[in-house]
Amino acid sequence: MHGWCNKWLRTSVSKNAKKWFSSHQLPIVLGGSDFFLTDHHHHALAIQLTGDHTIWELDIQLYVQCDLQSAGTNFWNEMQTRNYNLLINRPDDSSFALPSPVSPSTLPTGWALDSFTDNMWHSLVGFASHVDDLQSRCYIKKCIEFVDYEWSYMINFATENDKSLWPAGSDPAGFKSMFQGLAYKPDPQHVNVQEWEAAAADALPLCHSESVKACQLPSFFPTSELLGWSATPVPPDPECRYTQCSSRGCESQRTSNGNGIVV
Repeated sequence: MHGWCNKWLRTSVSKNAKKWFSSHQLPIVLGGSDFFLTDHHHHALAIQLTGDHTIWELDIQLYVQCDLQSAGTNFWNEMQTRNYNLLINRPDDSSFALPSPVSPSTLPTGWALDSFTDNMWHSLVGFASHVDDLQSRCYIKKCIEFVDYEWSYMINFATENDKSLWPAGSDPAGFKSMFQGLAYKPDPQHVNVQEWEAAAADALPLCHSESVKACQLPSFFPTSELLGWSATPVPPDPECRYTQCSSRGCESQRTSNGNGIVV
């Protein structure tokens, strides 16, 4: 996570921060006395890590996707049913093991960066989907939840469990060795972004391999098959809009205007 957070951190302290926040919303779910982000977690953490009070004073729009304040002890079940959270993680002693389901109690409760899991694969996909040549980026961002985690799982699986998914001429063993060398660094200011960009470029042939085109996924993902595959050139991403829940528990009008934006 820390490699990708560093990239967002640089964006947040730039002169473009105010412009970005004026045109984006942070989607949330209300639960108990708290609210929970369903997207843009890296932006939120980067805001905190800047220590920049000028950025902290910027106006941020919160889009209420669902009000689950009345869900009580069923809150996390509702979150999972509605695909608002993806509670998976890897063992503490292995950044390369495949992820598995975990309890909500494992979620961080503060802003200390070392309390967050260093999800190297998610960081890698972040860089691979924001390469300089957008037509060669890793995948199309389909309008489904956690599509980026689906892709990080696929690259992890192809590197650890099924190297045959890599296209002819690739060197999955060499890629793994190189990627393992990107050491854990809890301070994002000291992450070598150029090394991460190089690793992302090395993963792009796998992203566009015909072998991963409908890769089967574990049941904890929203879809059973990997979505967003494309040969190059990769077409533009669709415009995805956040939606509000329409069944029991959604009462966002109490805390937001008609567009779901907190006022």
